[in-house]
Amino acid sequence: MLLVAAERQRVRGADPTALYDRAITQAQVQGFGHLEAIASECAARYYEGLGRQRIARAYLQDACLAYQQWGAIGKATSLKQRYHQMVVRSGNLSRGLRQNLRSMENEGGAIQSLDWRTVIKASQALSGEMVFSQLMEKLMAILIENAGAQRGALIAPQGEGLWVEAEGHVEGGVIRQDRQAVTVASPFPLSILKYVERTRETLVIEQAKLDKRFVGDPYLLARDQISVLCFPMIYQGHLTGILYLENQLMTGAFTPDRLEVLTLLTAQVAISIENAKLYSNLQTHTQQLEAQNTKLETSRQQLQAQASQLEQAFEHLKQTQSQLVQTEKMSSLGQLVAGVAHEIKNPLNFIAGNIVYAQTYVTQLFELLQLYQADPQETETIALTIDRIDLPFVQKDLPKLLSSMEMGADRIQNIVVALRNFSRIDSQELDAVDIHDGLEGTLMILQPKLNANADRPGIRLVRDYGDLPPVLCYSGQLNQVVMNLVANGIDAIDDYASQFDFDTNQERAFEITVTTTLMPGERVAIRVSDNGPGIPHEVRDRLFDAFFTTKPVGRGTGLGLSISHQIVTEVHQGRLYCETQLGVGTTFVIEIPIRQG
Repeated sequence: MLLVAAERQRVRGADPTALYDRAITQAQVQGFGHLEAIASECAARYYEGLGRQRIARAYLQDACLAYQQWGAIGKATSLKQRYHQMVVRSGNLSRGLRQNLRSMENEGGAIQSLDWRTVIKASQALSGEMVFSQLMEKLMAILIENAGAQRGALIAPQGEGLWVEAEGHVEGGVIRQDRQAVTVASPFPLSILKYVERTRETLVIEQAKLDKRFVGDPYLLARDQISVLCFPMIYQGHLTGILYLENQLMTGAFTPDRLEVLTLLTAQVAISIENAKLYSNLQTHTQQLEAQNTKLETSRQQLQAQASQLEQAFEHLKQTQSQLVQTEKMSSLGQLVAGVAHEIKNPLNFIAGNIVYAQTYVTQLFELLQLYQADPQETETIALTIDRIDLPFVQKDLPKLLSSMEMGADRIQNIVVALRNFSRIDSQELDAVDIHDGLEGTLMILQPKLNANADRPGIRLVRDYGDLPPVLCYSGQLNQVVMNLVANGIDAIDDYASQFDFDTNQERAFEITVTTTLMPGERVAIRVSDNGPGIPHEVRDRLFDAFFTTKPVGRGTGLGLSISHQIVTEVHQGRLYCETQLGVGTTFVIEIPIRQG
């Protein structure tokens, strides 16, 4: 309201200077830095209009400083650029100095009573120092020298207490910066420091021991005479520190001139301390960032090394996996060779056995034919030969023998076709195939394992095929999956049967059922079921884990079901899962789409 009243006075042509000063003072007291800056700027413009440049410069400097403290750096910069000459001529004087200059000029007083060169030099020395420790050294030295003090300290509030940031002594110029909390036992009048912290008033006490406000302070009671100067440092409306000075050699040591010098330096001290703290924080953060960068670089190098090791380990793992897959394929190949050898052995034995008789029959027929060709009239010799070779029997038995050999050859041919259908495990091409052809070839190969052994009778193989269209798949790999599932079912029945005698197992009537069905969503399902013992729950959860097996060492690698699961789910985008019930049996279900992709 005072600023508005001052502007009204200016517009009406009356003198607004008193109202400007009151507005500035009230803004300072209430901590309204922005109002102080605006009022100072308005006063500067008013005095500039009157041609009183010296006073205008003082107000302008106050406005720039207030804007800076408020945080309006852009506004302060704009004023400095607009009134460049005026700001430069004012130099580095503090606000207190400009206020004093303005006051003296308004009152017509002399300004020669203060050593301005000393004040300006001290202000410049403080403003040019950014390192906090060095600033404290200069600050203590300047304050003690210009105030006539024996001892001085910068006290900073923190939380609920006060802390000594720096301490200096005139004897030997000792500067201490060992940060300590101020307590009743500290070498400071705690009551005076608390008073200034609470009221934010400047105290100049000629004989502190006699001041009734601080009667009973242990530090003051222990000294016969002591002069004290204690004033607060305010920055942007906040108490940033307390300057404490004392002299124990004389009373009234702090004269008005010395107080004026210190007052002039107060604003610069507060700004310099704040800048030094910011610079210190910046350096700390920079060092922390550099340390973090160093750690990050070290971590990056370690991660690179680990990545390289992992890459090598991964390559080794891929080689190992390839070898294990190849081992599993060789295991399947072993079953394949055993089955094929058994299936081919029977017709080959049959053909080999009949060849002897066929050769005998053919030889005898050729002998008879030669006799007839040599002399058809030798009927007696021909008749005897016919009787000897039993020609009617040969005529009857030879066609049967050749027919049975033909059947054996056809069986071998069918085995070869089945082998061809099964053995395309490594084919990289998708083929539209009849699933049942591959199933038949696989079951034929496994037929010897279904036959009876010492522990059990033969396992009955049940086929329940649905009407399926051609399925686009990697038929060789799918046949490998079916072989694994059927072989596992046979092994489960064998392990279970080994616990009982042959007669008991004969009553159980073991069987394996292979079922195919067409499912909704253009999918086909192949179910391989057995009526063995079933699979426990804890085992079922790990069936498709690599290297997991319940078979004795040497009978399984633990990769069969894992590879089968990979073939069905990853290669054919299908599903492979298990349904089991203890004491009833187990069913493995393969579900794949009719068309891939």
